Amino acid sequence: MQRIYYVVCENGMIRDSMSNGDRKHKKWRPRDILSVPQLEDSHKDYELIYETDEQLSEDGDVTLSYDLQNSSYEDTFTEEDEDKAKALKTISSRIENTLVTQSSFDATKKYRIDYQKELNPEQCIAVSVLDKPLLVIAGAGSGKTRVIIYKVAYLIENGFDPSSIVLLSFTRKASSEMIERTHTLLQNDAVKRVRGGTFHSFANRTLRKYGAMVGIPSNFTIIDVKDAEDIIDLQRQNLEIKADMRDGYKFPSKSTIQKMVSRSRNTEQSLKRIVDEQYNSDVFLKDIEAIYASFQTYKEKKNVLDYDDLLEKLRDGLKNNEQFRAAIQRSIQYVLVDEYQDTNNAQREIIELMVGNRSCVTVVGDDSQSIYAFRGANYENILRFSESFPQGVCVKIEENYRSGKEVLDFTNEIIKNARIGLKKKLRPQNATGVLPVIKRFDDANREAEYIASTIQMLRQEEENRYSDFAVLTRTSWVSGFVQTALMRHSIPFIVVGGIKFSERRHIRDVLAFLRVIQNPVDDVSWHRILNIVPGVGRVRASEIISSIVTQNGSINFQEFAHTSFYTVLTQYEQLYQSVVGKDMPPKKIVEHVIPVYRTLLAGVEDDYETRMQDVVMLADIAGSYPSLSDFLSSFVLDPPSDRYRESATPLINPEQRKDSVVVSTIHSAKGLEWRTVFLPVVLDGVLPLEKSFGSLEALEEERRLFYVASSRVKKNLFITMPRHLPSWGRTYTEPSRFLSEIDKNTYSI
Repeated sequence: MQRIYYVVCENGMIRDSMSNGDRKHKKWRPRDILSVPQLEDSHKDYELIYETDEQLSEDGDVTLSYDLQNSSYEDTFTEEDEDKAKALKTISSRIENTLVTQSSFDATKKYRIDYQKELNPEQCIAVSVLDKPLLVIAGAGSGKTRVIIYKVAYLIENGFDPSSIVLLSFTRKASSEMIERTHTLLQNDAVKRVRGGTFHSFANRTLRKYGAMVGIPSNFTIIDVKDAEDIIDLQRQNLEIKADMRDGYKFPSKSTIQKMVSRSRNTEQSLKRIVDEQYNSDVFLKDIEAIYASFQTYKEKKNVLDYDDLLEKLRDGLKNNEQFRAAIQRSIQYVLVDEYQDTNNAQREIIELMVGNRSCVTVVGDDSQSIYAFRGANYENILRFSESFPQGVCVKIEENYRSGKEVLDFTNEIIKNARIGLKKKLRPQNATGVLPVIKRFDDANREAEYIASTIQMLRQEEENRYSDFAVLTRTSWVSGFVQTALMRHSIPFIVVGGIKFSERRHIRDVLAFLRVIQNPVDDVSWHRILNIVPGVGRVRASEIISSIVTQNGSINFQEFAHTSFYTVLTQYEQLYQSVVGKDMPPKKIVEHVIPVYRTLLAGVEDDYETRMQDVVMLADIAGSYPSLSDFLSSFVLDPPSDRYRESATPLINPEQRKDSVVVSTIHSAKGLEWRTVFLPVVLDGVLPLEKSFGSLEALEEERRLFYVASSRVKKNLFITMPRHLPSWGRTYTEPSRFLSEIDKNTYSI
């Protein structure tokens, strides 16, 4: 019998663990499992975790000596949870009763595209339905993007004006690619008039065109998350609220307050509830509510909108102003929505109000891939489609083009046990594959070593590139062991989530210059560009900004001629006068900013030359936009990401980036695919997270995360775990409860 122990320090944290043995007989290194003389259960320094008769192989692989299906996990859910699950099951059954099984193509009509030849039968049905509101349930890897592309083409071939077709997605890149692929299909430049974009960019365009009907001036400024944080901090300072300690809690940062406010709005929960979840205390509630109220007032006075305002203003206008709603409905003949399972309530309402009682809508999604509740996404939107559109019908697309049969058998098992959701069973187009592998290791180091060595082995045996591999984790902190092992094996890798191009300090500085050129009373941007001027502090900056406001936005700094920083203010004034009113393209404006900013940056950053390369890149990006307003709106709403993402990872350079292992959270991997995927640390308490225990909705979202991760795989799926993982005073030892539900014939050990 082998016993596993851990050491508890005075602060209650787990320091380390060891098996049968006494550390005084051998030097004890962190996370080593030692085979030394018997340790008595009563030893004062150690506490027994568990006993097992599992045996170790030479490489630390633990034989799973018990059947995973014999593991027992008891969940007790509230009556409210159970009632909601029953209600959603009833609603879901209504959708099952509206399934369309026959295509409605007009065989007598001549089309440029042979839809029935180029699409499978399920995709064909989804494309052909035009006379009913349509919900398309598209399983992972089933070609949902293809359905949308061909549906846009089909609409145009049936006489729909491209400029009256709205295509909403969650990234501008996704909608742009779909429109471009449709253009390639039809070879018709009219396709480019399709109104594609994100919900936020669509709201921006709509409010600028029709906003006057609901009292919104068309020249509003859009602020991004960082700007919102700065405004929130200004309001805290203006309200003289101290960022101090209270009841053992530090006053929340501007970033935390912004996230809580945004989450409250996106999930339609009270700010009190969000604050309680964050701190389990209302010690900061009154101050946060005061800051939020001041934040809202500031935006109204300054004619600025944040991301959440864009959606709320559009939704409220559609809901409360008949003239506004009618104008928008007249401009739209058809609405297509991608990733419908990721919509929040405001986005759902916008779709419902734009469509009205017409049948001109197709939404595409998969309730089994709804994993963004923390952002406000409501998985119920897709399940309640029949309530939003009572005359609606449904098409299921279940033929999978990504994974082999063995992987699909495994992923079908994961979702088969879901308590909430539509039933689906994906079918493989590729009938052959490899059984997923589940392995358990003595510790996290050996687990990581196995992952790194397996990558090396498969890369040679199957002639793969490093970019064919991904390591996906429930939370980023558990990937540390794997990253270390990859470095040890000299395997290049990238960690998704480095510093984004748009969030780099110098890029935000230049954008602030551009914003004050567009809106001279934008005091947040003025604070930013004055903050880098030597000799200008918060008080002086406020005086300068007050002077600008007093002059109604006129830039004249003569009253500061006696100050040490007047020379720089003069440069700012000259810059402003040289570009304002000149109808200058945005690239030229950035080029005017560069020499002024270069001197200032050189005084505060020793790597300013490297940073200025990014600024030059920004100028090149600006060159593709016709106006400064278009550039700033587009950059804020959907900034460049992957191309300009700064890696937070060593052992990588731009040339290697295209052939690197991806280390990512599951949330960041949705929509992507790899030949081989590793899911490490699949322990109960990690996946699913411990905080989800006892909540049916939270636990079901964890199940969907496991499903999304497993369905990224083309060929090889490896699920691994250490025998025990100490974390913050707890030790996780049991394999994930989701594994206990899966047919043992669908994986190998």
